[in-house]
Amino acid sequence: MIKAAIIGNNRASTGELITILKNHPDVEVVAVDVPEANGTRVDAVFRPLRGECNLMMNALDTSIDADVLFIVMPIDEARERIPSTEGHEELRVIAVCDGDVPTDDFLYALPECNRRTIVHDITRVACPSASANVIALGLLPLARNLLINGDIVAELNSNIPVDTEHTSHELNDVLSSLQSSFNSHITITTTGITGNEIVARIKIACNVDIEIITDLFKQYYDDHNFTFVTGDVKTGDVSGTNKAFIALEKDGSVLIVTVAIDTRYKGSIGTAVHNMNLLFGLHERVGLMLQPDF
Repeated sequence: MIKAAIIGNNRASTGELITILKNHPDVEVVAVDVPEANGTRVDAVFRPLRGECNLMMNALDTSIDADVLFIVMPIDEARERIPSTEGHEELRVIAVCDGDVPTDDFLYALPECNRRTIVHDITRVACPSASANVIALGLLPLARNLLINGDIVAELNSNIPVDTEHTSHELNDVLSSLQSSFNSHITITTTGITGNEIVARIKIACNVDIEIITDLFKQYYDDHNFTFVTGDVKTGDVSGTNKAFIALEKDGSVLIVTVAIDTRYKGSIGTAVHNMNLLFGLHERVGLMLQPDF
């Protein structure tokens, strides 16, 4: 069994992570550190877990016996709480960040982009922000095939705040890793929506036929287990799941890519557990076949 520890906060994302890990067949949650609630039971703070998790929340120390540590809070706040890994160099650390994604001592871990790197000798990974994740999924196959040669306009419908400047920086790094010639300007606009999804509508000039583009997208995501090219994307399609749905269309010479993910899972802790599966050599889907919100 993989022993998992969590440094988090009293927001829903920490409770959702505990829930997924408690139902993961290869994981045992051994410690939870929520600074504002330490000394109380997990199920006293995350009440839907009553009857399922009677762990006490306490500050982690160097004696922690864990194989993986999840960070579900701003990384700058969490760094001083991360136990020393001296004598335990194989501890994996997975950051699910509210705010800046660390890239200095963490690998930026977007499985659909750098899965091979994640599975080889990596111990610290940082999950992408939900806003960068949903836009990147609509552009990765184009970058892989050197087809991003114009400016990008992305309209985000999101139920969470979006730092558009930081998202642009994330996307520049990701897309440049696949297309060395990438230098496109990225414009991101946002509107608020209800529900748990974030939907990106991406526009970019592209003279390639839609049939060829569709084939490129399907080939790129063919061996990925959570991202699917569909005929259309409607509100509610991915709610409650760790899936991403992608729809493609052309308006003259403009390619329009629509992508939807659930901000709780594919946009947050689902990607964290996905990365954990990769780090420990498990199948990507283990523990992440979640119940959709119909």
